[in-house]
Amino acid sequence: MPLSFSPAAATPAYGFLPAFFEPRQTAAPDDVAREPGRSASHTSYEPSRDGSHQAFCNGPRFAQYRGEVRRNMEYIAATCRRLKMDDAVVMDMRFRQFYERRFEQAYFVAHAEILDGAVKRSFDTICAMLADPRMRPEHLVAAIRNLSLGIGVCAPGVAGNVIEVEADLSLTLGGLRSRLWQAKHRVVRAVLQEAVTERYRTEPNFRGNQQHYVNKAWDHLADAVGLARVGDPLAPWMGSEFLASCRAKVLAALTPDRIASTIAQDLLSGFRSAVLEDAAASSGACTSARTESFGAVFRGIRQELGLADEQLSLHAFVRLDADGERYDVLDDPSLIAVDLLKAMASQGLLAGVPVPVGEPVEHDGRYLARYRYGTLVSWRLWRASAGEGAMSWRDHDDVEAIDITDLGEWSDLVLPPAAAVRRLLASDDPADLMRVQARWLGTAQDILALLRRLDPEQANQYLLRDSHYLRTELPPAERERFAREAVRRWEQGKAIASAWYAETGLINLLPRDQAVQALQERLPHAIELPVNQRRRWMDEVMHLGEPAKVLARAWYPDPWTLLAEKNPETARTRLQHWLESNNAAAIDAVRELMTEDWTIHADRSRLGNAIAHTFRGYDGNHLLRSLARATGSAGAGALHRLLRHLLAMPGLREMVAQGLPGLFHDPGAFRSDVTEIALKRDASTMAALHRMLVDEAIQPAIRHCMLAILAGTHPGSEKLIWHALCAGKAGIIKAYGALLADVVAAEPKIAAQLPRLLMPNVDTTAAPGRYHGLLQASRNGAVAAIQEYGAVLTHPAILPHVVESMPRFILGAPNTGIWWAERRVSLELLFNPRLPGYADCVMLAAHPRVFPRVLAALPRDATIIRARLRQHAAALGPAATAAGAGAVAEPGPPARRAAPAPTGPVRYWIDRMFQRF
Repeated sequence: MPLSFSPAAATPAYGFLPAFFEPRQTAAPDDVAREPGRSASHTSYEPSRDGSHQAFCNGPRFAQYRGEVRRNMEYIAATCRRLKMDDAVVMDMRFRQFYERRFEQAYFVAHAEILDGAVKRSFDTICAMLADPRMRPEHLVAAIRNLSLGIGVCAPGVAGNVIEVEADLSLTLGGLRSRLWQAKHRVVRAVLQEAVTERYRTEPNFRGNQQHYVNKAWDHLADAVGLARVGDPLAPWMGSEFLASCRAKVLAALTPDRIASTIAQDLLSGFRSAVLEDAAASSGACTSARTESFGAVFRGIRQELGLADEQLSLHAFVRLDADGERYDVLDDPSLIAVDLLKAMASQGLLAGVPVPVGEPVEHDGRYLARYRYGTLVSWRLWRASAGEGAMSWRDHDDVEAIDITDLGEWSDLVLPPAAAVRRLLASDDPADLMRVQARWLGTAQDILALLRRLDPEQANQYLLRDSHYLRTELPPAERERFAREAVRRWEQGKAIASAWYAETGLINLLPRDQAVQALQERLPHAIELPVNQRRRWMDEVMHLGEPAKVLARAWYPDPWTLLAEKNPETARTRLQHWLESNNAAAIDAVRELMTEDWTIHADRSRLGNAIAHTFRGYDGNHLLRSLARATGSAGAGALHRLLRHLLAMPGLREMVAQGLPGLFHDPGAFRSDVTEIALKRDASTMAALHRMLVDEAIQPAIRHCMLAILAGTHPGSEKLIWHALCAGKAGIIKAYGALLADVVAAEPKIAAQLPRLLMPNVDTTAAPGRYHGLLQASRNGAVAAIQEYGAVLTHPAILPHVVESMPRFILGAPNTGIWWAERRVSLELLFNPRLPGYADCVMLAAHPRVFPRVLAALPRDATIIRARLRQHAAALGPAATAAGAGAVAEPGPPARRAAPAPTGPVRYWIDRMFQRF
């Protein structure tokens, strides 16, 4: 259970009161206007009422439940068409796919009870809200799109996404309070996504587990901040320390000023887009038509928030001149944020009152005071006297936006409005630019843009003045970009960067020529560095020319010791580190040093062990996995050059060749590293691997394990083509096909394994649909991937070896020839004209060399599919048509003799069933 939490106790003078952290009660489906003709009944699985989930599935209520799910999916698709969404066809496909996966495939075998319970109830609520006339079309469109993107994962992932969409949509109605709760949902989700990504992004299968990590953190703090739990059974334990840090980050982000500023910016953006035809219309003559336009849009916003006339003022959106003849549509949401904060205070949600910023300034008998609430919202207010003391929210009427004149002595405790800073930056006077504090800008891009407008002396003065903020508070993600330019242009930039980087880091921030010169100047000092500092230096400077080579020869007895040195902090050897960081220049530098006097030992046994260790990673595994983790393909090219160089050295050739199988292949791995590269990298890395595997100097040493390198050794290892088709990686498929064609040409024995290497299914006995890559690609609209797969299969070097397997590749046909119901479902879906990839799948099946075997493998009663294939084959020319005509006589895969096709009424209904697809 989460620890008890009292927001008010944590921040008594500022923040949300406990009421904000209570759950928000939303309208039930029956309370929402229902589309005429839609049923009011809602059937779902309740363990307390229905017992076990299996009993529910076998019970009398399941048929009604299934029908309601189908009608929900159809209603959402119909809503897409009613809203005239451009992607209505894609939306329809995704929701149909969800229904098929639940009821016609074995996709949701695990945890289907979640879909039949909480997810079904959320869908009922969502469908009811889609019919509510109060809902704005843009909100419905956003909700449907978000919903469609979140239903293609596992059952707990679907639950988290659907419940989030339901909550977000339900909070669209209900005034300001609902808008605040909606913002709370979004802030919590965004903070947790960022925290989980930062912590787990390097973990294996992070993308697959990301939603479960977020669900776990969400459930940990749900009770404390008034959110509904997801209850993800697949959520892993992430450690109490990390969960506590997530909780702290969420509570730090849930501040009134941040939420009010976000909502205010959304409101102002909506207002401006509704009333302004173009940027030039942001100011002009205040005509009656323009005034009416402002008023109509403003009244709609106020009505949506449920605020009274005195709670939200048009003055917060539009400023009029003294005569009321000209207008300016504001670009600063500060005044809207102030009105929202006042409304939140009136609803008992805020602790504390506005805080003065500096001392009041006297003007013509009145006093100009500046106030803030939190760190993001500030404003100015005229007062009758300087000593009025604390003021309640009720006293903050007729407020004004902060002006550039207010920024002279601005407090570090609050950020000024961005609009005021923009106006100050618009000045060409260096004195005005110097007034802009670095903390007001907050990003390296903006700070550097300001510094470039100053002369060197002014820039150094600016950096010296703001050095404390830059050293300690500039976000870490901004530091490298800032430092790369600052260390080159300004002395104070070097001083600031030295607080973030060690000496080698500072050198690497310089352009290469300057970095080499800087290392050369430090060479006498560097050579004498203690042993415990040398590893880091060598990791980071080996690419810097001759000075780095001098250090390498001085510190290491041979290149094998240098390349295989381990770093316990990263669990990588140096060669692994350089490959994964794509540091090709460092690898090339070591290669250039590999002369016989430094490379070849007299002790042949010791030399052989050193080479073997170099070609294995930190934990003894092979190096090819590092290419899958690399940030690019340059490192792979450097490794290739290194291997060719070593194999060309007479004294090393045999020992290096003996170590190559261990470099390319790990016998204990479940998935081949070629598949890992296909999953995580792009076609350039696959092409670099291709060049290595078919290199005439390398291939003889790895010929005996080439199949294991390509496919892995585990019989259940996942297929590369399946992953690439599902992910739509057309470039990977093309590069992999080119690799296989060259491998077969060099090693003909591999040809017999091409059906295994090109199989688009994870498991030929698995449930269809989910595991048939071609069908998944067609559903996902991965047209280019399907086309490249077809080009690979029909490649002259590949087609003769796989032509007999084409029915399995394309149709998912069973080896036994028996089309069980599950495989029939997959077949019908594959040739569904509504799927985006339908035309390309049919074109592949109608290829002249492929068509006869595909036709022979089809169930004899699949008449509609046969007719469609014949039609497309005819369009390809007489060769395909003639081949199809002789398909009966051509031998195909062994098949059990089928029963005679039914005729009469039975045949009619079978054809009708096929027409549905």
